[in-house]
Amino acid sequence: MDKGKNKGVADAIILEKLFNNKIFKIIEPEDNEFTRRLMKTRGLHKADAEVLSLARELEGLAIIDDELASNVAKIYEMSYAGTPYI
Repeated sequence: MDKGKNKGVADAIILEKLFNNKIFKIIEPEDNEFTRRLMKTRGLHKADAEVLSLARELEGLAIIDDELASNVAKIYEMSYAGTPYI
């Protein structure tokens, strides 16, 4: 976020406000086994695997933009949307 802010990227500035106002917070998934299983998917980034794991644990909406992550969400019948949804 700091790097993006220094470059003047609007998303980074908005995200900082969301974190500062405690609308967003950083948490880690508790189901490490499911996260590890997802990470065995070739090309799936760790961050996307963690987002999917958290969405499953919290019965929430995964915000992902990666096509592979979207396909994984479909396979596991998870709700997801891209960042424009926010």
